[in-house]
Amino acid sequence: MKHAKLFLAFSAFLLPFIIYIFTLAPSVGFTDAGELAASALTLGIAHPSGYPLFIILAHLWAALPFSASKIYQMNLFSAFITAASVPFFFLSIFNILKFISLKKSQDLSISDKKFKKKSNLIKHDFLSFDYNENAFAIIAFAISLAYAFAALVWQQANSIEVYSLHLLLLNITIFAALKSALFGDKKWDYAAALFLGLCFANHLTTILLVPALLYLYFTPNGKFDFSKNRFKNFALLIIPIFIGLSLYLYLPIRASMQPDFNWGYVSRNWDKFIYHASGKQYQIWMQEGSAVWGKNLGIFFSLIWEQLLFIFILPSIAAFSLFNLSGKKPFWLLMTLLGPIFTPFYLIYKLEKRIFYFFLILAIFCIAYSMNYSIHDISSYFLAAYMSIIAIFGISSIALSKYKLSTLCLILIIPLFSLAYNYSSSDVSDDYTVQEYTKILVDNLEPNAIILSAQWDYWVSPFWYYQKIENYRKDIVLVEKELMRRTWYPYQFTKWYPDIAKKSETELALFLPHLENFEEDKPYDNIAIQSTYLNYMNSFIDRNIDKHPIYITYDVLQSDPGIGEKYNKIPHGFALKLTKDTNYVQPKLHKINIDKFISSLKGKKGHLYDGIAMTAAANLMNIARYAEFNNDSKTAESAMQLADRIRIFNSKK
Repeated sequence: MKHAKLFLAFSAFLLPFIIYIFTLAPSVGFTDAGELAASALTLGIAHPSGYPLFIILAHLWAALPFSASKIYQMNLFSAFITAASVPFFFLSIFNILKFISLKKSQDLSISDKKFKKKSNLIKHDFLSFDYNENAFAIIAFAISLAYAFAALVWQQANSIEVYSLHLLLLNITIFAALKSALFGDKKWDYAAALFLGLCFANHLTTILLVPALLYLYFTPNGKFDFSKNRFKNFALLIIPIFIGLSLYLYLPIRASMQPDFNWGYVSRNWDKFIYHASGKQYQIWMQEGSAVWGKNLGIFFSLIWEQLLFIFILPSIAAFSLFNLSGKKPFWLLMTLLGPIFTPFYLIYKLEKRIFYFFLILAIFCIAYSMNYSIHDISSYFLAAYMSIIAIFGISSIALSKYKLSTLCLILIIPLFSLAYNYSSSDVSDDYTVQEYTKILVDNLEPNAIILSAQWDYWVSPFWYYQKIENYRKDIVLVEKELMRRTWYPYQFTKWYPDIAKKSETELALFLPHLENFEEDKPYDNIAIQSTYLNYMNSFIDRNIDKHPIYITYDVLQSDPGIGEKYNKIPHGFALKLTKDTNYVQPKLHKINIDKFISSLKGKKGHLYDGIAMTAAANLMNIARYAEFNNDSKTAESAMQLADRIRIFNSKK
């Protein structure tokens, strides 16, 4: 059995990894992907909370001899570590099924190794099943593949993302904690504590796992144990946790070395380190109220089908299998019908309350935390909750272990359904959407241009990667409008573009004290901070417009119309050129090739894809309006045709 279990554990890694490779993104993706990849490749400091473990591991991965592009190599890293989380999920489910069987056999006095592995029907209350490790392995394997092909898990494997490592560390921590709690092997407590610390060193939402782990630790025999000895042992676990957490020392140490990517400049002082490591700048999106709770809860339930899919069938089959084994036939008939809703929770509660409460606590804390967070990519914060629910469904299928192995193997069809159902929506192997948008925008900028923008999700973060890693358009100066509201970014900007930064030193000196007060929660003048900010941003335009082409993107015009307000704005590709001249400049539509951009949108769903398509179309419609206003009907018609191609295609996806 040992070799069979190891084979299935390895297969639980290899099969998803192969599938992930086929669906892997070939290029840079939305939002943080470009910046995160560039930070890892240069061994820099990423956006809050810094993700030191991820950056270090991804940098080591980049040293491996791959012939592919660096961004593809970074995407492959996420695929690898997401796949690596699957065997630990498999082992956790297997160990739980094994423990339940051992416990319900009322033979726990016999050690695990000495347990007689004969097929012995175990009867407990309503439930009958065999102690059959082969059957448990098959059930665990099927459930682990269903987890691997859950849409949200699969999504983390497709491009560089810190949640991929979070899934791996989360599963290792749970595996180690369950190993200790179920089988009494206390050395696994220290392993769980160490990986919990490492998990914190990757993502701070690890805190959501802590209540469930505390419950598991302080209920060693199913009852709460707050004895002095229990607390003494718990105190020792703080040491490996802090060993894992010590990786945060990477941030100030590496920041002091002035890497190319140095988000936060955390080596300045302790407050800046805490500000960055705690992700304080994102806390403004917490506790937004009941409207956000309702919206996020709706998102959670709207995504649940793509995560669970046909796993819903298993509890119904398990309940139906009990129909003829119990005198409560009406009850089990009802449970069969309600299987997808109620049965798995009822079964696992009756089988082992500690496991039930462990996963329930993890799911509840995950959902409760996420309800308060008003961000567009909230779905990733539901990962632990979905993982818990998948585990509950898998464990509740233990009743199926009494079937012959040849029959039981039929449940492997279920993850195949998940694979087939989610494949097309998870396949981003032809996705060049962000790359094409970025290159259309940037290729239409004149040499030595300066551009002000806050389109982080669509092109700013990707351009950081392309310019600093692939040396693409090194002549362009990018001013990230919103990051200029953070005290660290002027330092980063000066490092990247010293000549341009030097011209605006006077305005920065007036703006920075107000910004420091704002960032440190000290009293500040709203009017003064906004006026000095606008003066600083306009200084990039005023001091350079005679020597450099200056551009802004439409989001700047919409959110901060005071930036560049005294200049004329001419549509130029996916940006606006600022000029003192009022003469008509005919747009160069031949430099806007949207074919690959449109083809990349095919089959892609989600607000980011819709948003980038709408933004591209809006840019083209603005060109059309500008041309029409200047009596250039031919150019206006051509631009509108391009816009319509994007809008019509996007509406038919």
